[in-house]
Amino acid sequence: MDPHRQQAPTERTFRERLRALENVGPLLRMVWGTSRALTVASVAGRLVRSVLPLATLWVGKLIIDAVAHGVHRDRVWTLVALEIALAVSSELLGRAVSLVDSLLALPSHS
Repeated sequence: MDPHRQQAPTERTFRERLRALENVGPLLRMVWGTSRALTVASVAGRLVRSVLPLATLWVGKLIIDAVAHGVHRDRVWTLVALEIALAVSSELLGRAVSLVDSLLALPSHS
């Protein structure tokens, strides 16, 4: 590797990444000033959506455990339905968060 080669723009040091977090506060203040309701909806949607993959994995574990232990078929199908509902919810919530973000980007709000 050439020692005179400059660092690529995508390669950031840990300190630079931490320093970039200083922009989060001012950004949130600007977004909050745009629309409080949409900001709360966006943050809440992202928080709920961040938990859904863990819930999906947990239900998947329950399905495997149920099958391995010979649990009644109805219980397994209930868990499978729950797994599907979580996957669909995650997708719908992702689209809702995208919609809220798009609405926040509009020039005016009523």
